[in-house]
Amino acid sequence: MTTFKQQKWRLLKLSGLMLAAVGLSGCGLVRAASAPSVKPTPVPSVSAREVGSVAALSPNPVVNNPSELPSCSVGQLTVSYVDGVNGAGHDRLQVYALTSQSPSPCTLYGHPAVALLAATGQPIQTADIPVTAPDTIVTLAKGDPAWFVIEYQDAPSYRGESCPASTAFAITPPGSSSAVIVHGPGGHIHAYGSNECGEIQVQPVAPKGVPLQP
Repeated sequence: MTTFKQQKWRLLKLSGLMLAAVGLSGCGLVRAASAPSVKPTPVPSVSAREVGSVAALSPNPVVNNPSELPSCSVGQLTVSYVDGVNGAGHDRLQVYALTSQSPSPCTLYGHPAVALLAATGQPIQTADIPVTAPDTIVTLAKGDPAWFVIEYQDAPSYRGESCPASTAFAITPPGSSSAVIVHGPGGHIHAYGSNECGEIQVQPVAPKGVPLQP
């Protein structure tokens, strides 16, 4: 059970991470700049809240976007891993960017859906847990990123269970039905959980550099 003190610590740590990434961005030193963005891969969406097999895959639940501008489609976005930090205990926080390639403004609203993938490309057990936090309409011009954060435990709990690590990470943008696959450091995730393997808490998208609630 997360205590208020731990929540406050995580918020301060996350705020520092986001602000540090913004500062590095101004100097052209954000790690994501050296990591290639990836384009959408035509695979079934991996947004099922409990993913254990291909048959369990389902589209990201449609969330009504209140913006008058159109939603950014998966084909208009690239995704990159921004940075990560270890939190209290065995918590791990990682920041990802969804960057618009659309020539016209578009918006993102709500939670991305995520799933862990094995080296074969098949999903491994993922418990995708949307974090309760205010959704924000993020309007993107071409080249603008929206950020979101995931949080997971990267070491066994008191039960000492053994959980598999992913080779890649599938992200389905809010309102989309196709996933974007992240490889490299942002795709290698060893997620444990308080109840089962693969528990990942997912924040809603937010403007670049805005600290998100834990």
